[in-house]
Amino acid sequence: MLVFAVLAALVVGCVDGDEGGDPVVATAYDERLHWSDLRQVIPMDLDPVDSAAMASAYVTSWLQQQVVLHKAEENIAEADKDFAPKLRDYRNSLLLFAYEQELVNQKLDTVVTIGTMEAYLEANKVDFELQENIARVRWLKLNVSDDRTRRKLQKAFERGGPEDMREVELWAAQNGVTINDRSDTWTAWSDLRGELPITLQDRADLLERDQRQVFQDGDQLILMEVLEHRAKGTLSPLPMVEQDVRAIVLNQRKLQLLERMRQDLYREALDRQDIRIH
Repeated sequence: MLVFAVLAALVVGCVDGDEGGDPVVATAYDERLHWSDLRQVIPMDLDPVDSAAMASAYVTSWLQQQVVLHKAEENIAEADKDFAPKLRDYRNSLLLFAYEQELVNQKLDTVVTIGTMEAYLEANKVDFELQENIARVRWLKLNVSDDRTRRKLQKAFERGGPEDMREVELWAAQNGVTINDRSDTWTAWSDLRGELPITLQDRADLLERDQRQVFQDGDQLILMEVLEHRAKGTLSPLPMVEQDVRAIVLNQRKLQLLERMRQDLYREALDRQDIRIH
């Protein structure tokens, strides 16, 4: 409690603007912790009690650290204490990273056009082959008890004309049926088979042949329209891999930019004779 009271008094003095002196708050072997050290870690807008509590915790932590450091000094061989080369290498790595990051922030062209990404895909087809069939689809699940209505909706769907589809969609809207629309995304055929009672084999030729497919699931009539498909082993559509391709293109640009920077600086230093090989 005495330490807490002393710290509280120091905090109050600091808050009141007392800049005179720099008292020692704690001592550990030959090391000293000064009040100025505490001031760097204690927010000045805290009330005195909270400030003193925070200061007390910091002092305790500092003392514990000094005890462990002292023990380490006693037990680690002198040869193993020479961290200068490691610290130099670490500093150099941080310095290089900071400089390169600033260069990238200033000069890297981050605009990646659709054409650029498509060209990259075309040049790297093997890396972006589909591992399974995928499709863009829409489907409806209709609970139709009347056979006449069921046949009418199925025939309209299979014809697929604008007026036919409007008829199907109007009936769905009037009967509270939701259209599951995946037209803007690609779905794996295996995932569709988990959501729908699809009994067809997972083969590209069936996808090509049957753009409109009708399934019966108990009392439900399921109407599925395959808007587009891609077969296993073919090139992935760009929307599926756009983020990956963009990241790869930007990383390649970054590496090229940094390599040009290194080569340019090297040549300039050679021309100025700032560097030479003996």
